[in-house]
Amino acid sequence: MAQLGASWGALVVGAYAKWLATQAAQVKPRHIFFCARDGELPYAAWKTLGLDAETQIPSSYLYLSRKALNFGAAATSCSPEHLSPAALETLTQTYRPNSVKALLTRIGFTEHSPIMQQAAQQFGSLQHSIFWSTPNSVMHFKAFLQHHAAEVYARLCIDRDNATAYLLQQGAHQAPIALVDVGWHGTMQASIAQLLRHAGYVPQIYGFYCGLWNRAQRNRPIAGWLDGAFGNDFLPDNSQYALRNAVAILENLFTANHGTTVGYQNHNGTMVPLLAHSEIESAQHARIIKPFQTATLATLKQLSATGQAQTLLSTDLTLETAFASLARLALSPTTNELHDIGSLEHCGDISHASYLPLVHPLTHPTIAQCIEETNKSEWPLATALTLLAHGKGTEKTALTHALTALFSHYDTRTRAQLQ
Repeated sequence: MAQLGASWGALVVGAYAKWLATQAAQVKPRHIFFCARDGELPYAAWKTLGLDAETQIPSSYLYLSRKALNFGAAATSCSPEHLSPAALETLTQTYRPNSVKALLTRIGFTEHSPIMQQAAQQFGSLQHSIFWSTPNSVMHFKAFLQHHAAEVYARLCIDRDNATAYLLQQGAHQAPIALVDVGWHGTMQASIAQLLRHAGYVPQIYGFYCGLWNRAQRNRPIAGWLDGAFGNDFLPDNSQYALRNAVAILENLFTANHGTTVGYQNHNGTMVPLLAHSEIESAQHARIIKPFQTATLATLKQLSATGQAQTLLSTDLTLETAFASLARLALSPTTNELHDIGSLEHCGDISHASYLPLVHPLTHPTIAQCIEETNKSEWPLATALTLLAHGKGTEKTALTHALTALFSHYDTRTRAQLQ
């Protein structure tokens, strides 16, 4: 991982930071906020490369998360009598099956709240699963929340007021500002804009991201200006397959060594972030991520001082070379890269309740199970390669045909690995 940081990491992170500086110089924000947690490594690279001084734009680290912002922003479209459709979408959004208890807990209800008891009666059990693949259960849960709109709205208002107070304290209302994060839908930027408008301000936000998906289009009217370094929402999502395979890699290797922000509280007159703690995340950060980040920053420091670090030149820090490196790792990982990065346990869900390795082999899977696992994987190509490596005989031949069809929109070189 240290070797990867000194080469791939320095090139990708350094080029991204340089791109940020170029873009920021054009739009001239008053302040640049690097957003927790995935903005931690770009922020450190920004400082290491001396880009504060070069651009004459001050910067700082902002503790944010989908949970801390989106739930509070949802309150701005609701009332004690009615929860808006947009708010209900936010409250029920889940990327993995979640229990009724988990979804109510992340709203802020305790285990002994009356609403928990009523939910247990309504659904038969607090462990009743809610997921988009079972739309009736989602509709049922939305109807339950709507029936308890007053209690839900009261909880959302606490998130709204605390998040707004934190944003104002940090100066996010003093337009124009820039946000730096990995991406992908511009939802947090939209939430910040909603919270600031509700507080009576006129936000002007420039969002700089590694990439954006097509769904970011629907957030543009609310969020404002969005731009992606390695891809954007004006490109078809299926043409951005290299970036699609790199999402979880970037999110994990860029991340800070602190827990996700779950909210804010007033501590002696100062709004401070409330951070969750995960033993899984702490252990893998020390074992895998820290060596990578340390080497990345050490190489960037040498590049900044001398213009060269081993064979890497400061002139190599361009988006073109960085994207080529990004795609190489995401689409054709070495055995060591597949093993080490694939072992990272990732939680893509707002609730941060469950973790899964980016790549994990199944035990005696059917072809259908292999396709399903690949489709929902955080690193599809690596998952496919791992499943093929464990396949045997005629089953492996059938799996090869199925995966080749699944990846038919990928380039010839990448698909050749599946043969």
